[in-house]
Amino acid sequence: MTKTLLSALIALSLAAKAHAAKPFVVAMEGSGDFKTIDEAHEQAKKGDSILLRGIGPGKDGLWQLKAKDGIRYAGEGHAVAEAVVEKAKGVSFSRLRFKSVAIEESKGVLIEESLLSNAFSQQGPPSVQDLGLPGTRLISIKRSRDVTIRRCRISDSAGYGIWMIFSKGVVIESNLITNHWWGGVYLGGAARIARNTIAASHHPPSFTQDKLLAHYRLIEMPEPDAHAAIEGAQVGYGVMIPCIFVSGAISLEENIIDYNDDGVAAVAAQGWPCPKVIRKGLRNNVFFGNSGMSCA
Repeated sequence: MTKTLLSALIALSLAAKAHAAKPFVVAMEGSGDFKTIDEAHEQAKKGDSILLRGIGPGKDGLWQLKAKDGIRYAGEGHAVAEAVVEKAKGVSFSRLRFKSVAIEESKGVLIEESLLSNAFSQQGPPSVQDLGLPGTRLISIKRSRDVTIRRCRISDSAGYGIWMIFSKGVVIESNLITNHWWGGVYLGGAARIARNTIAASHHPPSFTQDKLLAHYRLIEMPEPDAHAAIEGAQVGYGVMIPCIFVSGAISLEENIIDYNDDGVAAVAAQGWPCPKVIRKGLRNNVFFGNSGMSCA
């Protein structure tokens, strides 16, 4: 009896100390709980939510956000953010508009139901040397794992829509990825790409055909040690170049791949024959308006 009572008291004590998740509203004009993200971070604990409302204090009304472990971020109204996730765990973003998200040395990051756009220059694409500059990677993932990007619209960058390197466990699913100068997705690690529409379309009418040729591969995987499974995606509308360029191990299943010179261009890296480059081969894919599969 005594032990049972003691156990019950301990359980009640622990429950009382348990943290109940709280939502915090950040609004610069004063209609929320705080006016700045830093103030909200001082109070927020793992599991809490921070809602950004309206325009932020930065240039062009941007919210500058450096993510904190275990916090869920969301947006309301015209909130637009530039986010940095560095050495963080368990961070999530939803219903936000972003100009960019940079993820580095982090784990368990989720971006969902968000709009990412950073209109590129009318002067044309950046050089290779400029690809790390703002606006050239809408989502960059470096030395991270277990990152999920789903149900987002990712469009109009001067470089890549999603750029990842030295990362694994990346899932890219049910997104619209369109209109990027250098490519839709750059894969430098282990990833699964499922049920996306990836295209280079909706070009501004002022662009000449020469400038349109700057639209490169829609999915690019040049690293021979990278691994990707691409399932149920619609990939197409690139210009004069392969839709998907691979040099690592890849699985292509149930995709629609259209309107390019080559549907898939495989480079036999490190002396591998093409059958090893294409890890599971081509299964249940539809190729339209291109030569299907080529191997160099």
